Amino acid sequence: MEKFESKPRILQASCEEVYAKLSNIKALEQYKQFMPADKAQSFTADEDSITFEMPPVGSVKLQVTERVPNTSLRLDAVNSPLAFFLMFELKPLSEAQCEAKLSVHAELNFFLKGMVQGPINQALEKLSDLLDKVFNQHAL
Repeated sequence: MEKFESKPRILQASCEEVYAKLSNIKALEQYKQFMPADKAQSFTADEDSITFEMPPVGSVKLQVTERVPNTSLRLDAVNSPLAFFLMFELKPLSEAQCEAKLSVHAELNFFLKGMVQGPINQALEKLSDLLDKVFNQHAL
């Protein structure tokens, strides 16, 4: 299994605050305002899943499969031609700060790895940027 990681981000919020927002999947729709317009239009969420468009794959659904309070959240791809999961990991730095890191773990052969490595890394950095906007640049 291949692992792709974002750069760690220091968030100006406790792990408890960050986890509370991330684990409330349905409430994530309120952050569409921080997404590119073309991505926000296809983004929907319910209590335990997120669905979005991912060209050229099409519609992808991620289902929450593991919640570790204040530490991590795992979402597995449900209807995707590629077997993967997305992991949010939190590490406390102080009572008012935590470090967040995102990773994608995927079953890839050598050929596919070369094709998807760049887009996966870009997507992880964009998600990290979104966390930065939500927790460091805007009072929500």
